Amino acid sequence: MTSNTALYDIEKRDDGWAVIDVRSGVAAAEGGVELIGMSLEDADDLADVLTNREWKLRKLSDPIIVVAF
Repeated sequence: MTSNTALYDIEKRDDGWAVIDVRSGVAAAEGGVELIGMSLEDADDLADVLTNREWKLRKLSDPIIVVAF
């Protein structure tokens, strides 16, 4: 994972591991499906992928400043 702050984490639950949105504290969802009931490895990998994707999207939406000399 990059050095950016994690936006998603994992949490152990009775039915396996869940990917948690750290801002809301609830299970993350993709396509209307909660990301729960996974293996530790899958949940950890998915939390990294989602965090990296969101940071990349944020960087793409940053305004570009052009300085002319």
